[in-house]
Amino acid sequence: MRHDQMDLIYGKGSVGENQKFLKTAKSLSRPQIDRAIMSTINDLAHEKVKFEARRNDIVLSPVTFSNFILDPVSVSQPTILSPVMLCSLILSPAIYGVMIMSPWLMVPVIISPRILSPVAVNPFLMVPIIISPLAFNPFILCPGSMNPFVLSPLIFAPFILSPQVLTPLILTPFCLGPIILNPLALSPLVLSPFVLSPTILSPQYVTAVVLSPYALSPAWGSDGAMVTVFASPSWLS
Repeated sequence: MRHDQMDLIYGKGSVGENQKFLKTAKSLSRPQIDRAIMSTINDLAHEKVKFEARRNDIVLSPVTFSNFILDPVSVSQPTILSPVMLCSLILSPAIYGVMIMSPWLMVPVIISPRILSPVAVNPFLMVPIIISPLAFNPFILCPGSMNPFVLSPLIFAPFILSPQVLTPLILTPFCLGPIILNPLALSPLVLSPFVLSPTILSPQYVTAVVLSPYALSPAWGSDGAMVTVFASPSWLS
């Protein structure tokens, strides 16, 4: 990262504030940083160092009946084996907020963008995502139902092995969001153009694509049934 990007991620008042690390990183040249990264990767490969839960990680700690309002620090903590139920995220952007095996139930996400926050083995039920863009946020093995996306653009947010029912995308354009091995039902796209988002082995049932032009997004092995396409021109798809 450039120095201004380091300030944004690790500087004062940021989600990952770490002044000591910031000072050290800024004192290193680009070749020194590259060598440090390669050294760390090598040490991990030879088990000289290992990953451990950080002090603020949420592990085996269910979260219930909580409202996270203007609280980016809390929602940016990795959450592992910790169900989240009957909570809300409002005006709380997240970065590095990884979710692993932590089901969500009735958790509205409102004006809370998420970046670099992959989700794995994490079912979702009744989780409306409203005015909350997602970037570099893949969903893997995350089945869900009744999770509407409204005014929430997606960039590199693929759905892989994450079947959805009653999960419409409304005014939600997306790019680089392939749908792979991911059946969909009753999940229409409305006013949601998309590009570079192929559908692979992901049949769709009883759904529609309405006023949603798309490009470079072919469908392979994804026939399904009762799919209506209305006023949605395609290009190279």
